[in-house]
Amino acid sequence: MNWSKTFAQMGVELCNECGEDTSFTSFNGKFVNRIPADDGWLCPDCLNDIENEFEKENDKMISDAITTIGFALQAHVNTCYHEDTEENKEEREEIEEAWSIIKKHLKENVDE
Repeated sequence: MNWSKTFAQMGVELCNECGEDTSFTSFNGKFVNRIPADDGWLCPDCLNDIENEFEKENDKMISDAITTIGFALQAHVNTCYHEDTEENKEEREEIEEAWSIIKKHLKENVDE
């Protein structure tokens, strides 16, 4: 006969990331600010870490888009502006794509 109980039977609900108790009976204060995640919960500390990672990735994406626009503009300036070659068309498309990312980011920051 087995008398041990699983975490689910004991009512312990662990954070999916750090493994700390987020259940109602925990005394660490993580129950109040926990959020549902996949098949469990995230504690507020882990949620904050994940949000910071996303913010860094977003900042890198914007930085890369600005760099791409800078290189594409310089390349376009270095070629003959009036030549409508396939290379110039590709450069314009790169510029338009990078610029749309920047405009979207700028709009998001204005809306906040």
